[in-house]
Amino acid sequence: MATAKKCANWSGASVSCARRPRPRSVGGSRWCGAMSKRGARPFSTTNSCSSPQPPADRDQHWTAVIANIKDAVNALTTGSRSNLAMNDALSRRRFLKLSAFCGVGSLTGAYGIFSALHFEVNTYRVPVPNLPLSFNGFTIVQLTDLHHGFGIPISVIDRVIEQVNLIEKDAIVCTGDYIHGGDGSDAIDKVWSRLNTLQARSGVFSVLGNHDHMFDNTEQSLAYLAKSGQSVRHGAVPIVRGKDRLWIGGAGDLWHDSLGIDEAFRNTPPNECKILLSHNPSAADTKFKSKVDLMICGHTHGGQIAMPPFASNLCGLHARGGMQVYISRGIGWYLVPIRINCAPEISVLKLVPFDSAAPDKVA
Repeated sequence: MATAKKCANWSGASVSCARRPRPRSVGGSRWCGAMSKRGARPFSTTNSCSSPQPPADRDQHWTAVIANIKDAVNALTTGSRSNLAMNDALSRRRFLKLSAFCGVGSLTGAYGIFSALHFEVNTYRVPVPNLPLSFNGFTIVQLTDLHHGFGIPISVIDRVIEQVNLIEKDAIVCTGDYIHGGDGSDAIDKVWSRLNTLQARSGVFSVLGNHDHMFDNTEQSLAYLAKSGQSVRHGAVPIVRGKDRLWIGGAGDLWHDSLGIDEAFRNTPPNECKILLSHNPSAADTKFKSKVDLMICGHTHGGQIAMPPFASNLCGLHARGGMQVYISRGIGWYLVPIRINCAPEISVLKLVPFDSAAPDKVA
């Protein structure tokens, strides 16, 4: 059994995200700050590292250093072989360049940069309400928040895709932010050519995230999603085992699209098990009539810097009323290439009936 790792909950307290992390019910509280009546406000903690549109002054600040990010990260990722493990020794100059860029000038900063370049494959046992016994052990691999184009070269995406295809699984779900957004159509072309190589027995199911819409990328991202044959945006697809069915449906992005959760499940029987893909976990706080048993999300990057008491619990499995919500830490980063106590991950979700076992990190 894996050693417990620390993330923090929505109220700021440190909790364990591994070794039997029982779902945490948050009752009537908001996930990470006040939501508007329309459910369109973002997470409001300082650790929520994705935003729909960075302020102009912050854009201006980063314009001068984006090239340095890409150069430094490319230097680190070139030559990696598996799970982004860096087999070549880094020169002192590269080491200091990355540390200085993040403004930390310390081993802590360097550790965070290196952590951002090493992804984990983590397997979780996820109890799902209303799951038919025939789907006990059904395995879903989640891929989210690649953020290709912002210091994350296509070589990194290639290794992630290769790893996902090697995992034994029944289905793959992709929950958005495949590009960072400001690198033009070339980044979209490249990342979708890789996403289209994903393979799973029961299918690949995808939705978009906020960064897939930013910088006028909506039309092209929607076109690629539609052409991929993976789209469940505003729709649902049944997976059949004997006489039982499990439905996988998808929401539009919370900030740049209509959610359409009820639209997604409008043709599904009310008593059958439903899984919803939503990039942003705040969709769980919006009003919808459909009964969803499990929501699978990304967007938060786990906070990127998960250091108590400042971090919020932006990863792992949580209870939201009668619904389970799983939030992956994802692969990429936002704003700075750093992760501390919050490694990038490919999530492997093994579904079990709700009353059969507590959630557990099993690998």
